[in-house]
Amino acid sequence: MIQDLKALIVVVGIFFLARRFLRPVLMPITGAATFDGWVKTWLGITVVAFLVPSYWPAMILIGAVLLTMPARNPEARVATYFGVMCAAPTLNGDVPFPGINYLIELDYTRLLSLTLLLPVGMRMYREGVFRGRWEVWDRAMAISVLLALALGMRDTTFTGALRGTVELVLSVTVPYFVLSRAIRTRQQFDVCIALFVAGMVVVAGIAMFETLRHWKVYDAVTELYRDRSFRYENRGGFSRASVSFGTPIALGFALALALGALMYLRQLLARPRAGSIMLLVICAGLFSTVSRGPWIGAVMMIGLFVMLGRDGVRKAVQLGLAGVLALGLLAMTPAGKNIVELLPFVGDTRSDTVDYRFRLITAARQTFTRNPWFGTNNPLRYPEMQAMRQGQGIIDLVNTYIQVGLYTGGVGLVIFLLSVAWPVLPLHRELRSRNALPPVTSDACRALLASQMGSLLIIGTVSAVSFIPALMWANTALCVAFLRSARQWN
Repeated sequence: MIQDLKALIVVVGIFFLARRFLRPVLMPITGAATFDGWVKTWLGITVVAFLVPSYWPAMILIGAVLLTMPARNPEARVATYFGVMCAAPTLNGDVPFPGINYLIELDYTRLLSLTLLLPVGMRMYREGVFRGRWEVWDRAMAISVLLALALGMRDTTFTGALRGTVELVLSVTVPYFVLSRAIRTRQQFDVCIALFVAGMVVVAGIAMFETLRHWKVYDAVTELYRDRSFRYENRGGFSRASVSFGTPIALGFALALALGALMYLRQLLARPRAGSIMLLVICAGLFSTVSRGPWIGAVMMIGLFVMLGRDGVRKAVQLGLAGVLALGLLAMTPAGKNIVELLPFVGDTRSDTVDYRFRLITAARQTFTRNPWFGTNNPLRYPEMQAMRQGQGIIDLVNTYIQVGLYTGGVGLVIFLLSVAWPVLPLHRELRSRNALPPVTSDACRALLASQMGSLLIIGTVSAVSFIPALMWANTALCVAFLRSARQWN
């Protein structure tokens, strides 16, 4: 218990340091009430997660915090969702129900949907918001739920298939449709971006602490819930931070998205130096994950954001040359050599993980041809996939596209791509439109386009674990919200 209290003190201490810095910087964007509501909600969730040693009491108390702490207006609840999305680990448990084994499997992200977004969605439904025009990606999202229901019935009961569909609705459909429709003005968009970046600054601070002190503070939470899914490891002499994400690459994905969001947010800050400090903190947190996929994705986000701007090609080339020069100078120092050795396709540290991903593509291609249309519920049973079993005794599908393709086939993969990749095309058209967007709106479009492209790259290096699905769909919903309303922004 004393160790748990020490970990809580560290997390809360870092949070208050971040809050002291962030409040005067972000309050002009969020407003005092919304920012302070985020502070209270984040603290309440964290205290419960660390100190309540049982799953159901903790989930009930966190649910109470989420229902009571944020302001009651829908805009504040939606913004708070972005701010506390990763405040607690995604530990899960079964909701009991009379007559069946359990109703659904409830984790932290689904609890957020139930308490913050579903009430907003019900209000919007009564107002007729969802009766408007549905684009290709909206229809693909709805079809994916129906496909999941149909495919789920292949090797299970109707109850099991229905359970899986409800879980999918809470994890994907509710966040996507509510967020994409609730964010209608630039002010709402800015508040959501600001609170998301604020939460990620806190997470980045904790990540740096974990790496520097070699102390995984969220071990305390996993001990309380007897959950051993958190895998902490070293790479190249560096302790890999995971914070509340359970795996370093999931943390890296979140911080890479925060970096993309910050590219836009910096344009709104009255204190440019504060934006630079936030950038350094998030980059340091991203480095602490020692996750190469998110590193490449973050570089892609920054490069695309610069390239899509005014005189972008020249600036992108200059930025690239500066990066190459910095790496060359870094490689000349003893500590820098260790960092360079971590880089993919450059260094040799844990190059076996890159080799594994290439071999997985070959094995998955063979398995895919067995059930090319609708996949199978158990693709790992085939010999080529069994050959991918690692020393830990697991077959790690470190590629979301492979995961979707094997379980739902080519049809499911196409629907998935229509949902998450298709919005990139109209975002690019908006940037190149003859009716030019205002400068700040154009910056938002560039940031969203760069973030979505970077995230599409990163999910090709990791399966849909931890917070990755919630983050991916939230970013997609932001893209859709922008496309629906940006031309009416003032």
